[in-house]
Amino acid sequence: MPTEDSVAIGCQWSRENMLLLLTAPEKPIFLVKPLEGKSNDIQVGDQKLLLYPHGIGKRSTQPLEMGFSPNALSVNGKTFEPDASLKDDKSFQLRNFDLDDATGDKVPQIIAEILRICPAEILGKLHQIFSYHSKAPLSVQS
Repeated sequence: MPTEDSVAIGCQWSRENMLLLLTAPEKPIFLVKPLEGKSNDIQVGDQKLLLYPHGIGKRSTQPLEMGFSPNALSVNGKTFEPDASLKDDKSFQLRNFDLDDATGDKVPQIIAEILRICPAEILGKLHQIFSYHSKAPLSVQS
């Protein structure tokens, strides 16, 4: 997946056997095991690392213009330091997708697409009953 001249935003390098694939507030969270030997692994010294997304994430509402410097990333003219987040940027929105069809063993199309690009085995699915974010209203499912 990544190359020497590309960047993977919203991803994590992991040595873990199990990761969370986040979706959206009030939607299921998938437990996944990244698969080695595919397009998302890299050998760094004696360690094998797997690249995997944090979640389904956000999408840009406009064409992206990106720039890079040693200490920051610029997206659409705004500079983001390494610990910054796009969560409050109005030019990005949560992806619009439907996970309600994820009943039984059926995998929603968007999850299947992520698993095609970042190969992994689904180990389980958690249903959110509580969601908290410091800048969002409290959400409790009954």
